[in-house]
Amino acid sequence: MRTVVFLGPSLPADRARGILPGAVYLPPAGQADVVSALRRYEPDVIALIDGTFLQTLAVWHKEILYALDQGVAVYGASSMGALRASECARFGMVGVGRIFADYASGVLTDDDEVALAYGDADDGWRPHSEPMVNIRSTLQAAVAAGALTTDSEGRVVAAGKSLYFPDRTWPSVLATAVKAGLSPSIADRAAAFVADHRVDQKAADAEELLGLIATLDGGSAPCAPAGWVFNDSRPSRGLRGRDLHVGRDPGEVPLETIARHVMLHRPGSTDLLERGCARDLQLTMAGMLGMEVAEEEVSAETDRFRLRRGLLCEADLDAYLERNDLTSAELIELMRQLAMLRRLRAWLRVRRYRLGLGSLLLDELRLLDNYAPWADRAATQEAFLESAGEPADLDPLRDLICEQMAATAWQPDCAIATWAEEAGFGDVYQVHAALARARAVRRHLSAISADENLWAAFGCAIR
Repeated sequence: MRTVVFLGPSLPADRARGILPGAVYLPPAGQADVVSALRRYEPDVIALIDGTFLQTLAVWHKEILYALDQGVAVYGASSMGALRASECARFGMVGVGRIFADYASGVLTDDDEVALAYGDADDGWRPHSEPMVNIRSTLQAAVAAGALTTDSEGRVVAAGKSLYFPDRTWPSVLATAVKAGLSPSIADRAAAFVADHRVDQKAADAEELLGLIATLDGGSAPCAPAGWVFNDSRPSRGLRGRDLHVGRDPGEVPLETIARHVMLHRPGSTDLLERGCARDLQLTMAGMLGMEVAEEEVSAETDRFRLRRGLLCEADLDAYLERNDLTSAELIELMRQLAMLRRLRAWLRVRRYRLGLGSLLLDELRLLDNYAPWADRAATQEAFLESAGEPADLDPLRDLICEQMAATAWQPDCAIATWAEEAGFGDVYQVHAALARARAVRRHLSAISADENLWAAFGCAIR
């Protein structure tokens, strides 16, 4: 059972690994870290203990719900995990420990109860302040042991709550309590109890959670309850498409950072972005028209895509997914989109009856200022055919296709009848005739010249 644990100052890493060895331990979770872990590690269980609070944006509730919707068991305890578990329990997140129970019952309501200042990874996430939940548990233990009265406990708690959470240390809390009227002798008695009997409630709850997960087997992890449906909202999809971190050789990087780098450095990036926007607009229109695609259409689109990209075996496909930071499910969704666009183009061909598709192609060439050379090549071919005459007989279509593919960049990715319709030829016979005429030109060129410039004038590679 694959387990990911988000852990920081609540429990030392060596103690955690002693309880739950084999888990993947990650730093305190911030925004998008849960969905990033889902993609990178494909866990069965996520244990959220620590999370960022002040340094960066906190982990979203929505990404926890997304994990639950994907069938991942999500547990929380101790710190940010206890907070999020109390908030997401009705959706299937499991809370563990006293801190979670106090939040779930309403005994605790403030986020600052679990907040503390701490060092970075190089410092071992060492705590620099004392969280209120530990202060409360320690003072309650002091009352139970007879070291403090409930009145003194209340005074010290009030002093702790009056301080900004990074400033909460036992010396500062007790000094504040003395300034507020607590007897110095009682403060000294409390300090002595803390020195010998301090309660680390966050560590205790974290250990309880890890111990619970250690007892699980593959079939005993809880599932999200029936009766709720995950609403994959626009912000939720944006989180996964923008803030999600992917692992590259130099290190992890957010998708948004990659996109911005491309826009600043890759030639033609603006055209790429416009193509993406056009694709999204077309998908929006397809949705407005109520179009849907069947699974066989998605499968056919996948076959065409793999042929175009040379992904002829599963190893090729797996390598493609890895280098492009895609999951299998995300590739299927991309193929579904392409199948939808193909369905929309079929609708457009019907709508453009007698207008054809040629003018659309030529206008795109004009926008690129690449129309003139192709117009000249077509005119040169037609002039030759007028002087040499049209080919009398049509050679086998398969031979013509293979020769055209070898001589040019033309690479059909589907049956020729399908390609003929999609490319605006109308039927296979029209493609057959055009291929025969192109072969006639190449044969003439082979007979009269090996000049590469002349061959290029006809749009052919020299043979």
